Amino acid sequence: MPETIVAMWESEQYRADSLYNSWVLGRVNHGGNIIGCSGRLRDGEEFKSGHSYRFFGRWCKYRGKKGFSFSSFVEASPHSEIGITKYIAKNCKGIGAVTAKKIFDEFGNDSLRVMRYEPKLVSERCSIGLDKCNLASGVLENIVDHEAITVDLMSLISGLGVPESLIA
Repeated sequence: MPETIVAMWESEQYRADSLYNSWVLGRVNHGGNIIGCSGRLRDGEEFKSGHSYRFFGRWCKYRGKKGFSFSSFVEASPHSEIGITKYIAKNCKGIGAVTAKKIFDEFGNDSLRVMRYEPKLVSERCSIGLDKCNLASGVLENIVDHEAITVDLMSLISGLGVPESLIA
């Protein structure tokens, strides 16, 4: 099954060029872990060090190490504050708009990752009960597959009068 990851391009390790495309192996930072990432570039495509990309492909192993093999990619733009805070408030029971804003003010664009993987840190820094943070962490882990598109949609429809309940 195809998967999607968002990772920051660190460096190119190897490249094989042909007439119409190139195959590249590079290093990316995915959630604080440096992993190998490989795939084909179409003519004219290049990665920029320090830029984040959304890679579409599958997890693989190369020489015993976990990596990601992509079939396509797009440059990833950071989610907006409004999209992230609305997503948190909609999906995390007991966390409303004010608390979601407090979380965003503390962790910025990393809010969803921190809530999902470090609920204790969110609890300590934002004065939210640990049980509530653990529950939110579990919910966010279960719905991560559609997170990026849902956050983007919430940003786009904000202020247009479209009911948020229409977004799954």
